[in-house]
Amino acid sequence: MATLRDIALAAGVDKSTVSCVLNGKARQARISVAREAQVIEVARRMNFRVNLAARATRRGSFGCVALLMSTDGAVSTLAPRTQSAIHDALAAHEIHLLFTRLPDDKLTEEGQIPKILRQACADALLINYTDHIPDKMVQILRTHQVPSVWLNTRQPFNCVRPDDFAAGQAATMTLIAKGHKKIAFVNYAHGTETLGSSHYSVLDRQQGYETAMRDAGMQARVIRNKHAVENSEMRSFTRSWVVEKNRPTAILTYGDLEATSILLIAGDLGVSTPGDLEAATFGNDLVRLADRVVPTWIVPQAPLGRRAVELVMQRLANPMDELAPEAIAFKYIDSERSFTAEAERQGL
Repeated sequence: MATLRDIALAAGVDKSTVSCVLNGKARQARISVAREAQVIEVARRMNFRVNLAARATRRGSFGCVALLMSTDGAVSTLAPRTQSAIHDALAAHEIHLLFTRLPDDKLTEEGQIPKILRQACADALLINYTDHIPDKMVQILRTHQVPSVWLNTRQPFNCVRPDDFAAGQAATMTLIAKGHKKIAFVNYAHGTETLGSSHYSVLDRQQGYETAMRDAGMQARVIRNKHAVENSEMRSFTRSWVVEKNRPTAILTYGDLEATSILLIAGDLGVSTPGDLEAATFGNDLVRLADRVVPTWIVPQAPLGRRAVELVMQRLANPMDELAPEAIAFKYIDSERSFTAEAERQGL
């Protein structure tokens, strides 16, 4: 394989010039565009390939970050926009992204996580393990001082997540500003039986709603079942509260499926929407119902990925420093036009 010296001789330049060009530092070294092009052409003609192992040895790093996930998709869901944002942000730093999926018994096995870094040739971890996190896994990361950043979960340090509490509070305040006084929080996906073990967002969105209602001097009302409402139960459960005389005039739902389902069922039951019952919700995309838009607080998927990369770069620079947890704001969208504009601006 051709060496830097071979290329330098063929191009009639110093070895240091070849090194600067092939490492993308031609501008800093004030090498002319013509000379840069010449060196690149000679290297291409001689089939030069960068020796990544040698480069890693010299730099003391592999230029790679591993995205660690569980094989259980329920606790390790990764939104496509977050994945793309992570990849693109790392690529801007000339760092590769590697996906690593392991079952819980491997994630909590002593020595396994440091082994991942060695075998994957990775310098740091982005951890997409969102809930039901094994305590031993957290302890192992701390013991081995692995440079890592958690995504979409609540940790005392080194984590970034959507700000679900603030979104729940702001969404409720928006409904209050429209004149609603009877506003309910609706969650069909998580029953009271499993509430304590659910993802942090389940309680955060509700608590944000309750805080806004309390601050406005209004009575909070949470509508949920003992267990998650199945599709076969959705109509009867919705009917149990939507046709009552003292029904809410507005609802804030945990997810977009509840919002669209409830509005359709309410319409079938003779309740006009949004006239008699208005809804707002949270979602990864703008929620539409027939020819209208349901006001949606968009989960910051792409901003979450980009910020996670910024934090992991800080940890790589200073591995011993613990970073304060961060929360990323949702974006309120209530029209096709505003959604399009925000998607272009942030890459939602």
